[in-house]
Amino acid sequence: MSKRDLERMSLLARIKRLEERLCAQEFSKVRKNIVSVEDRIGQVNEEKGAVFRCIEDSFLTSNMEEVNRYYDYANYLEKEKDTLISRLEELKKEEELKRAELEKKMQKRKIFENLKDRKEEHIINWINKEFQKTLDDIIISRWNKV
Repeated sequence: MSKRDLERMSLLARIKRLEERLCAQEFSKVRKNIVSVEDRIGQVNEEKGAVFRCIEDSFLTSNMEEVNRYYDYANYLEKEKDTLISRLEELKKEEELKRAELEKKMQKRKIFENLKDRKEEHIINWINKEFQKTLDDIIISRWNKV
């Protein structure tokens, strides 16, 4: 076991941590997009409710041209909501893929960190054994001199 092996393992562990961080950022972006689409769907629903209230008010004043415009706008909002819902489904699929990828990256990072720790322990044990051998040799050589 050499110091070079330990340096390689440390480098690989740092690379895996970086890959994990980048993957987590991508996952975070997808989550942020999901939240914004969900918020927009809520806004469309609120706006659609307001349009239907305006339609009811327009019926009372019997302005049919205005009622038709409101219905057209309500249809537009419904189409936008459908588009947003399909986008939300796509984002949720992408989220699941990113989550699985992130979990794999986390596992790989952990594996490399564990390997690096084991190699460090192995090198430390080897150094301690060599140090002890050297001390034993020094003591034996001094003992023989006496």
